[in-house]
Amino acid sequence: MVMGEHADGAPILISGEQSTPLARVNEHAHDERWLQTLIHRHPACLPIGEIEPAFDRLTPVCMELPVSSGSVDNLLMTPEGNIVIVEVKLWRNPESRRTVIAQALDYATAMFRMNYEDLESAVTGADFGDGQRPSSLYDLFRDHPDVLPEGAFVDRVNRNLTLGRIVVLVVGDGIRSQTEELVSGLQAHANFHFTFALVEMPIFRRGNGSDDADELLVVPRPLLQTRMVDRFVVTVHGGHVDVQDRSGKTERSPRRTGISEEQYWEAIENEFGSKSRQKLAEFVVSLDELGVVADVKKTLRIRWPMSDGRKLNLGYITKDGNIYTDWVERMVGKDLGLRYNEGLAKAWGGTVIKGDTMMWVGHQDRSDFRINDVEQKYGEWRELIRRFLNELMESD
Repeated sequence: MVMGEHADGAPILISGEQSTPLARVNEHAHDERWLQTLIHRHPACLPIGEIEPAFDRLTPVCMELPVSSGSVDNLLMTPEGNIVIVEVKLWRNPESRRTVIAQALDYATAMFRMNYEDLESAVTGADFGDGQRPSSLYDLFRDHPDVLPEGAFVDRVNRNLTLGRIVVLVVGDGIRSQTEELVSGLQAHANFHFTFALVEMPIFRRGNGSDDADELLVVPRPLLQTRMVDRFVVTVHGGHVDVQDRSGKTERSPRRTGISEEQYWEAIENEFGSKSRQKLAEFVVSLDELGVVADVKKTLRIRWPMSDGRKLNLGYITKDGNIYTDWVERMVGKDLGLRYNEGLAKAWGGTVIKGDTMMWVGHQDRSDFRINDVEQKYGEWRELIRRFLNELMESD
């Protein structure tokens, strides 16, 4: 018996007592422009939260962005100035599978040579589909409630371009095999710090999958993701990029860092300085021996895997450096949550603040603790976590 490389069952839409099989959209009924337009109109189709969590508020900017090596299929950005480019391919064409990665990376490299003014000029000459052409790049975000002030937005975009810090997505209707072969060309572009991902985006609709109905089911899934910082240290001196390959080093590998995490640590350093950043990073590493994992999405979350499969949130630290511990009670109950928070309050010289549905630790005046308030007491926090986890394991 020979098994296929990859097979998915057709999804079933269940509504009340009715079940309706959904058919795969006929890949010969649409071209790449159709998929490109779908992404421009509905950026939520992209599973960006699984790839770079801080990029969760994507705004479509334009299609067919002109760059020196061709045109980028889709450009999307966030109100914080983060950049995502998309190259779309219908995978029925074997030649496109072989060339799409190199093509996407060439477009990315061309963008890395731009500054804000260059990007804005290219954007204003691009394709906006049915949308209105903006007079400036910032106009697309001006009314967004979370947008940076214009000067800060320009600075962030310029920094991202200079560092080569963007997300590069290759999106296809079906990427079934040979993903390792497809990304073999990544190393030639290792002198930039980008996040790259292959995204499969099968699309279904009612019926035979070939009609033009507006109601679609999109099932995006990242198949492969590479963060260049895992292997390379990139230093920028003016316009010169210095790259050191770490792949042959024998010492402990650095913690996995993507753009979201890197920006988090930059925000901590900008607010509190490099020493505070270093102390927090050392505290995070010290938790490894307890089986505690610290990961960054929008915040740094300190989590421990519980026996029931959940991850107990022992505290989280925002980009502003504020510390919150309200999730403990929600996950282990009021008594244990109170014990944990009371222990922290005693160690930090604070108090337990009780809200309507949660409790956390704050200063005596009920203001939030920040990392500079407790960085001399990380040892006490670690010891409290150790004792608390031992208590939880003994009670199981």
